[in-house]
Amino acid sequence: MQKVKEKLKLISKKQKIIIFIILLLVASCIITVTTQIVTQIQIKKLEEKPLLEWEILKREGNKCKILITVTNVEGIETIQFPDGDILYCNNKKTVGIDYEIKDRESYDFIIKSEGNEEKTETIYWEIPKIKGEYILKNGIYLNKPDLTGYKSEYTRYLGYNGESVEPENWINDEEPENWYNYAESKWANIYVEAGGAEVYYVWIPRYCFKLDQENQRSDVKFIDVYNNYKDAEGNTIYWEELEKEGYQVPEAFAFNDIEIPGYWIMKYTCR
Repeated sequence: MQKVKEKLKLISKKQKIIIFIILLLVASCIITVTTQIVTQIQIKKLEEKPLLEWEILKREGNKCKILITVTNVEGIETIQFPDGDILYCNNKKTVGIDYEIKDRESYDFIIKSEGNEEKTETIYWEIPKIKGEYILKNGIYLNKPDLTGYKSEYTRYLGYNGESVEPENWINDEEPENWYNYAESKWANIYVEAGGAEVYYVWIPRYCFKLDQENQRSDVKFIDVYNNYKDAEGNTIYWEELEKEGYQVPEAFAFNDIEIPGYWIMKYTCR
């Protein structure tokens, strides 16, 4: 009887070992299958990505620092930069690069992936702009007042009557001839009725200025959103030259990193 019990215990241990081995095999198979599925998903995601994509990390004036990501499932052999330098990537599937670009300049990157011909990817960045309408008015080029967002049933032009301004047409009517004349320092004004309050605004067209420390004065030029200046004859002085001469653009003409052609500023409110 004792021997029978010992045999039964031995069989029971063997069964436990067999069951444990089976469980290990099943777990191993599950892990292998799961790993293969995860790998396939990762490869699928890589295949869906563009060869080159980029994002802005930080903007500094007319330059910005970007992160370039190059992706290819076959592996990336080399990346040639716009200046001719070559980065050897050892067939990595994803490569990240910090780079600096300038406003309105194109940058070509030549990418060689394993088993494929070289491919050129171009990066172009332009500072977001509301371009406005840069027009010749009374002998001066300037950005035309933008009335977008003002309701016609509450907003009127303020025209010049001598040295003072008086309410004129509603803004859905024709613009009065005496609305503004920046050549004579008569700036565009509007009058808005809002909930019983009377609010007056003046249009500040985009401009650049250069300080004259010696005479304690400043020279002002009205410019377009690319910071270029036109004289009355239509001759253009580009920003590169103006900047070298010491001209600056006030920070107020950049709103949420968008360059704007001008803005309305509140003068006063009456109740």
